[in-house]
Amino acid sequence: MDYESFFRVPYAWQGVWQKQEFWKGGPVVREMMKHTLPGDDVHEYLSDKLSVSITVFELWPRNVLVNKFNTKDEVVDALVAGASIPGFTGNPIFERWQGKVAMVGGVTLNTPIFQDGRNPQLVINLGYVKYPVAYTFGPLDPNHERLAYEGMDEIVGMLTGRGETKALRIIQREGAAEEGGEDNDILNVINKMIEQAKHFLEFDAIPWGLYGFGFEYLVATLIAIASLRYLGVYDDLM
Repeated sequence: MDYESFFRVPYAWQGVWQKQEFWKGGPVVREMMKHTLPGDDVHEYLSDKLSVSITVFELWPRNVLVNKFNTKDEVVDALVAGASIPGFTGNPIFERWQGKVAMVGGVTLNTPIFQDGRNPQLVINLGYVKYPVAYTFGPLDPNHERLAYEGMDEIVGMLTGRGETKALRIIQREGAAEEGGEDNDILNVINKMIEQAKHFLEFDAIPWGLYGFGFEYLVATLIAIASLRYLGVYDDLM
């Protein structure tokens, strides 16, 4: 099958999704996961291969990258929690993961990438979609399906050699700095802080703040982050 035909297969959720009953999104997503994941031993070959980004709410919201699964149900729980948007794909508002309130991982770590520089990475950054992100939170918004098809077009374009876009591109990080040794401790800490700052600006603040919401939101986001860091809680959040 050619790329375009493959990615243009209608979504299964289009057969059951009713915008007026968007609060049923969580159970629909869970049933889809249960029936589309192959076999009862799926957890055995997904452990250490699949990482799911989840925002967990404790004293502060924090990001958890889950990559260990003991049962198929644990895989489903992680995927559903990682796709939970309150009031849209939650159950009915929030989802739970290991007894804790959880939601989509993008709240605390929007675009996680590997830092070891071992392999090229295909990065999908929805902060750069054409339709302003500020208007995509309403479940009755008529543009959700159009956005999904725009994403398909960009994937097809990349696979057929029409090039990368801001929302869909391949990155190649240089190899991670060697660790170990007292002389390198301070340098490693500084390099890590620089990489975190660059990642935040490149994948979160600029696409989701400046491009998606405008200059005012970007400034407000940077002020909030600076304030949290000053209070000593930013590291706990991340």
